[in-house]
Amino acid sequence: MTSKTTTAKTIAVPQSLDWMRWLGLALAIIGIGISGYLTYVKVTDTSVICAETETIDCGAVQNSIYSEILGIPVAILGLGAYLTIFALYALEDRIAFLSEYSRVLLFSIGLFGVVYSGYLSYIEGVVLHKWCLWCVASALTMTGLFGVSLVRVMQFFNDEEDD
Repeated sequence: MTSKTTTAKTIAVPQSLDWMRWLGLALAIIGIGISGYLTYVKVTDTSVICAETETIDCGAVQNSIYSEILGIPVAILGLGAYLTIFALYALEDRIAFLSEYSRVLLFSIGLFGVVYSGYLSYIEGVVLHKWCLWCVASALTMTGLFGVSLVRVMQFFNDEEDD
């Protein structure tokens, strides 16, 4: 990539999509809060704060066989994903490798996250017949992050074509 291309991107991104980066950071912080809380609940074996009804039962979802993969709580995996997303957004203008590839990395993580969240939502609704509002909030947060990453990666490739 030439310095002219780099300069053009540096000028174009703050003017057009810098707010999307801030939105991504904000959504990542929300995801860290949700998954951090669910990790705390799982690790300390405490009751989750949840408005229980016949169909809403966070405890049943949190303690189901689907709440772990190979003995690792899904909440910890989610926390790791949200922390990674936050780090990529926070460091993308400070590390050369990330300034070049963070949008594609964020899109990839977001795509996996939204597909896996969809699978977990399917498990909640179809298999368990119970919903966890925290899990739904996390799925919506991941969907938002995927949307932001999709817009940003499309803009990145459009900028590439313009150069």
